[in-house]
Amino acid sequence: MDSAACLAFAISRGESVDAIHVQYGQAAAARELQASEALCEHFAVSLRVVQLGRPYAVTAGYLAGRNLLLISAAVSQEIETGLLYLGFHLDAAYPDCGTAFVSAMQKVLDVYHGGALQLFSPFLASRKATVAAYCVQNDVPLGLSYSCELGTVPPCGECMSCRDRKAVGV
Repeated sequence: MDSAACLAFAISRGESVDAIHVQYGQAAAARELQASEALCEHFAVSLRVVQLGRPYAVTAGYLAGRNLLLISAAVSQEIETGLLYLGFHLDAAYPDCGTAFVSAMQKVLDVYHGGALQLFSPFLASRKATVAAYCVQNDVPLGLSYSCELGTVPPCGECMSCRDRKAVGV
């Protein structure tokens, strides 16, 4: 849901948008890829799939360093200028979803790109309910998104992402 909201937000600003989906061994990889493809088709944007090698599958919902990994994967694709959107919001309980993390990662990117590539998290100061309301108000097709960290069909209903969606009525 958060990535879909960011995609719609970037498009609404008239930005030239390309999407990136990272496969890093996550349990939901196949379903997340299907959702990414469907959302990109809906919004008529290109999708770049980055396959990272991992020696084992990630079966737990939380992966320490996940957002660092995703940012690094995007930067490794020779993205050097523009905005790299992050779907962070206030209700995210993970340590790598807040203002301190974004600021620290921006400093790292500045070493490589001198400020030409900016991290941008438009919902960082918003609650999850605000993100969901944005999606509803802007006709973001949440039915195309997938958020279960365990990758089950139907979604497990118990992981943090499933609980987030339930809490906002999605």
